[in-house]
Amino acid sequence: MGLLGFLSLLVGIAVTFLSQRLLRPIPLLHQRVAAVARGDLSSAVDIKRNDELGQLVAEFERMVLALAARDQSLREAALAEQRLQRMQVQIVEALSAAIVVIDRDRVIKTTNPAAEEILGVGARDVGAAIDDTSLLRRFAALARAINEVAGGGDALTLEGERITGFEERLVDVLVTPFGDEMGQSGSRGVLVVADDVSDAIATKSRLIQTERLAAIGRMAAHVTHEVRNPLSSIGLNVDMLGDEIHDAGSESERLLESIQRELERLESITEEYLRLARLPEPSLTPEDPRHLLRDIAEFVRREMDASGVELSLDLAAQLPPVAMDEPQLRQALLNLLRNAREAMPEGGVAKLEATRYESGVRIQVHDEGAGIAEDEREHVFDLFYTTKERGTGLGLPLTQQIVVAHGGRIACKPRHPHGTTFEVWLPAAAQTTTGSSVWRVG
Repeated sequence: MGLLGFLSLLVGIAVTFLSQRLLRPIPLLHQRVAAVARGDLSSAVDIKRNDELGQLVAEFERMVLALAARDQSLREAALAEQRLQRMQVQIVEALSAAIVVIDRDRVIKTTNPAAEEILGVGARDVGAAIDDTSLLRRFAALARAINEVAGGGDALTLEGERITGFEERLVDVLVTPFGDEMGQSGSRGVLVVADDVSDAIATKSRLIQTERLAAIGRMAAHVTHEVRNPLSSIGLNVDMLGDEIHDAGSESERLLESIQRELERLESITEEYLRLARLPEPSLTPEDPRHLLRDIAEFVRREMDASGVELSLDLAAQLPPVAMDEPQLRQALLNLLRNAREAMPEGGVAKLEATRYESGVRIQVHDEGAGIAEDEREHVFDLFYTTKERGTGLGLPLTQQIVVAHGGRIACKPRHPHGTTFEVWLPAAAQTTTGSSVWRVG
């Protein structure tokens, strides 16, 4: 019994030692599993054993390494996506074209700074329904395009459209689907891209107008040359005939006077043709526009008074110098003032006004006449277009040609409650910093 008991004790001690050695990694493995569950993939269990438990730990660590690699890949992908999103935002923010994204529920999701300037829709409107903004009320054509595309139609383009509230702004617009899923209202997302083409259209229009003026000017010069000599001859013969039939009676004298008036009118028209045909490039020198405007007002005041028209002069105290060809600009402004006088055959008040505006000078000629209908205002600068019974349709095109040659622009606008305003804008003259005093427009 004594030997048997001793052997049993030895076996028990051996079993205890072996079991502790075999089971010692289990608490470490348990801690490692808990650490992985918390997201700590870095602290590996280092157990070098060739038994089944060692193989289990090794497989577990390989699984953790695979998880760590995938986690790192996901982190890098997320960072790359964030960088791409930031880049996309920067690109959209930097675009000169307006960008507006509208989701399938007609809620504005994205705008860029250009959208505020061009369409009047900005960051403050993000999250609001497009129908709750003023844009669609101010831009009916865009509202129709959005409705059609959002309802499943193809992309649409709008060209040279005018937005109410932006008097001189014209835009090209692309309205295209944005996403394929339809909302509960049967609508899908829409992307609106709008570009301000006002300057491009104005430049194109000026080029076309300049080419037309040049072509017609050459023709006018030729025709006028062919007409002036016969007119002079006819006029001379009418004078001679008048001397011959001086005592022939009042009826003959009235006929000759009528012929003489028509000859004078034809001579006046030929002179207008010649001015249009021979208008030289302006010789620009910097001048205070107030001096020219005061001089013009004094010059024209007498004929205004004779027609029962009061001339009011309102000049800002300080105006920037304007690079001008004084004779040409005088002719253009006299045309506008005489138009104002003719628009008030029963008398009234004409106003010549000048203010600083947009890095330049704005000159306005107001009248209190009957006004010009909207469809007629669109054509007042067209060659040969006139609403006057005996007009030639040359005065305003010539005026426009002079203003554009000075780097400016001219517009015809209605005046409340009645009348018309012709508005001329001229850029301020800027002096270069080279050795000599050379002046340029702009």
